[in-house]
Amino acid sequence: SEQTINDPEYIIKATPHDEFVTGVAIDDNNRVKFLPQNIGEIFPNLKHLSAKHNSIENVPSLNNLENVKTLDLSDNGLKIIDPEVLKRLPLLEDLNLSGNQIPLFINGTFDNLPILKTLDISRNNIAELSPEIFNKLPELQKVSLDNNELTELPEKIFNKNPKLQVVNLNGNKINKISPETFENLPNLGEVNLEENPCINGVYKSGAFYAMKSDVI
Repeated sequence: SEQTINDPEYIIKATPHDEFVTGVAIDDNNRVKFLPQNIGEIFPNLKHLSAKHNSIENVPSLNNLENVKTLDLSDNGLKIIDPEVLKRLPLLEDLNLSGNQIPLFINGTFDNLPILKTLDISRNNIAELSPEIFNKLPELQKVSLDNNELTELPEKIFNKNPKLQVVNLNGNKINKISPETFENLPNLGEVNLEENPCINGVYKSGAFYAMKSDVI
């Protein structure tokens, strides 16, 4: 069953271990500024956790969330993501960090998410990405990087993501695309580059030569 909770104090004060709750939502409540550290102890079989549209500025180390598959922290006030937090979520398949204020994701942030399929880090303040940032995401199928401050993408940034199908890059400041960016991605079907300077200019020769995809 899924339980919607609008008051984090409820989670902190709850004592029974509710093994039947698999989904918890603490959404659309701007006064929520933190995630209770004991949420995994109260709901030991939690698989879906959402705390979007709040005022959360940092995420503490969350224990006993090994079964969580989806985590939505979109539209909060996050400025940094500690890799140690995500390290405790080995079964995570869908991560949404969009609409925050994260300017940089340090190397290793996503290194312990071996089955992550969908990653949304759009609508942040990202100006630069490390070439290795997605290297440990072999199951990644969709990545949303739209509406950031990116001016270019590192060559071969998706080199370790053979299952990648969709890349959203619209609303950035990208002025060139290297031929190596989308090499060896046989499943890639869509790349959205709308509202980028390169749309009005010229793609670097061969940028999409190896792609069997739609470039929007």
